[in-house]
Amino acid sequence: MARVFGNGKRWKKDCTQVSSSRHPALLRGLFVCLACRGARRRAAALATLLVAATVVVAAHTYFQDLDAVVIQSPEKYRNLYATDDTFRLLYSRGHTNLSTYVLGLAAGFLTYHWQQEGKDMSRFKKYRWFVWLCFPWAWV
Repeated sequence: MARVFGNGKRWKKDCTQVSSSRHPALLRGLFVCLACRGARRRAAALATLLVAATVVVAAHTYFQDLDAVVIQSPEKYRNLYATDDTFRLLYSRGHTNLSTYVLGLAAGFLTYHWQQEGKDMSRFKKYRWFVWLCFPWAWV
């Protein structure tokens, strides 16, 4: 077992790195929640964060001369996450994952707004099977 997973020092280092890179993103979300009370201000702040996140990833890709698309093939799976610079420098850092965090925050705000408004979602129940069938299409 120790041969497969190692002695735990590397896993502890990786978890600490991921945790420390996620905290600034959480603080940005908290700032948006507390500073932007109105819906228009919140939408403007989220749009600004989304544009900034896109610019940051584009700048990283351009200035560090990384691949814009990560092409995964069976032979690259063996060491993609350990040796590929594009994954290591872009996809594992917190500030480069800000765009997905902002989209999740926007979806949360929209859901909260719909709950407070009392929006009737019963007419959309007929589409639930289509939504659940979208997940298996990811593997096709």
